[in-house]
Amino acid sequence: MSPQNFHLDGDGPTDREEPWPVPGRSPLLILVVIFLSVLAVVLGGLAVAALAEGSRIAAAVCAWGALLFGHVAGLSVYLRWRPLRQRARTPRIDGTSDGAGVSFRYSAWGYYWSTTVVLFAVGALAPIIAAGFSNGILGWLISIAIALTGLLLIALYGLMLARAPGKLILTPQGLHHRGLTFEQYAPWSAVLLVAPATVNRARSVMVHLEPSAEVRVRNVVPARFGVREQALLPDIVVRDPWLLADPMLVYRTVRHYQEHPEHRGELSGEAALERIAQRRFPTA
Repeated sequence: MSPQNFHLDGDGPTDREEPWPVPGRSPLLILVVIFLSVLAVVLGGLAVAALAEGSRIAAAVCAWGALLFGHVAGLSVYLRWRPLRQRARTPRIDGTSDGAGVSFRYSAWGYYWSTTVVLFAVGALAPIIAAGFSNGILGWLISIAIALTGLLLIALYGLMLARAPGKLILTPQGLHHRGLTFEQYAPWSAVLLVAPATVNRARSVMVHLEPSAEVRVRNVVPARFGVREQALLPDIVVRDPWLLADPMLVYRTVRHYQEHPEHRGELSGEAALERIAQRRFPTA
């Protein structure tokens, strides 16, 4: 992953209220979202008008376009609007292969927005594929290539949904992370540093690991076809758009138990949930 797509936002643990830089407003992004939203509304109106006139094909095309552009606008807002993920969400206790632990789950909204945009975009290619099949051998080859690419995307997102929800689980023994297309485990003894980071413009929690035989990684799909976090393995990276909880809470929780091994025994029960809910994270 290139330096433009990833950088640390601190050299180590910090007690600042917000360890990530606050992004400035992007006038261009705001204009794009407004344009896409207006376009979606216009296409929706055209779909209704076409249906009233009995033109079902035109209505279906306009409705599909309205859904596509509307969801692209929604995804853009979801990725950039921080208040959506600043509300406190209490973690839960989930089981793992080495016992129960505090679990920070992925948000269903992350799956919804990313998956629907891909599905609507792939569906919008159907007329192009159909037209290609009626334009000779070259058209056939282009249509087949587009169709295979679309099927691969659908298969990838289908696999992500089948594995949902992702989660980061902290147990007394270590950290279990089920990502979108991979799984990993690291004992606490392998954790070198817990730091805030920015990965592809998203606030992220990064856990730097010391390579060892106890650190395990299982890629469900090859890294070249997987998500961005796979490029940073074996380090554990959890990005803001996928988290159900505020990333600041996740960061402070992981950092606390990395700095206070005497408290890790409580991670298998309600004591840890109470500490997290009350934000009892004394400095080391």
